[in-house]
Amino acid sequence: LLVGKNMWVSNHEVDARPILTNIKRDPNRNLIVVDVVKSKTAEMADYFIQIKPGTDFWFLRSLIKVLVDNNFVDWEEREVHSKSKEIIELINRFK
Repeated sequence: LLVGKNMWVSNHEVDARPILTNIKRDPNRNLIVVDVVKSKTAEMADYFIQIKPGTDFWFLRSLIKVLVDNNFVDWEEREVHSKSKEIIELINRFK
């Protein structure tokens, strides 16, 4: 899941293009891009969700709510795999 990121053109990952190409070729994986603009990365995506400018936060908040409401969050492991205290605090609001 890439949100607001055009890794194919402007990347901070050294191997962004091979990574994206491998995801695209793997039938067991899906590339999902959420962005305001249909970029080169979005064109490669299996699913592209074009959102309105300024709605990134609301999209992610809604996504987290769906994950929590449907019990898709492993509450025992969330702190081990999360790198951001802000994300954990946001998730905890829905718990």
